[in-house]
Amino acid sequence: MSCRTPAMISGLAKLNRQNEAVRLFFEMICLCIEPNGYTFVALLTACMRSLHLELGFQVHAFLIKTGYLDCTYVVNALMGLYTKCGCFDFVIELFDDMPKRDVVSWNTMISCMVKEGMYDIAFELFHYMLIIDGFRVDHFTLSSLLAACAGWPCNGGRPRNSCLCL
Repeated sequence: MSCRTPAMISGLAKLNRQNEAVRLFFEMICLCIEPNGYTFVALLTACMRSLHLELGFQVHAFLIKTGYLDCTYVVNALMGLYTKCGCFDFVIELFDDMPKRDVVSWNTMISCMVKEGMYDIAFELFHYMLIIDGFRVDHFTLSSLLAACAGWPCNGGRPRNSCLCL
C-alpha cells in the first residue's frame, strides 16, 4: 500500500470493480493508512456505482468523525451518492450545511431537484447560484435546467418564463 492507493481505489470503482475498491479501502484502514479526501471520493464513487447506500451511510459517519465534511469535493461526492439513491433530504441537509460551495455543489443540488420534479426550486437555485454566489453556468447546469423545462407541465401551451431565459 502506498500513496497511490486512492488512485487504485478510484480506478477500480470506475472500472465497475466496486467490491475490489471497497476491499482495498478496508485493507488500507487495517494497515493504519490514513485516507484522504480523494480516497473518500473514490470510495463514494464505488458506493454510487453499486448503489450501496448502507456503505454510503457508514462512509458519511466516518466523514463526520474525521472532519471531512468541511471538504467541498468530498461533500459533493456524498451528495451525488444520496441523489442517485433518492435520499433527497440528505442532499438538502448537506448542501445547507456546506461551509463553502462550488459549481459542482450547485449543479448537484439543481439536478437533485430536477430528479425530484421540483422544477421551480431548481430554477430558484439556479438564480441563487448566479446572483448570490456568482458562479457561471456550465454544460451540466444547462443540461439539468433543460431537463426541467422538458419535464415541466406546459403553461397553456407556452413555455414557462424560466425556460425562455435559457
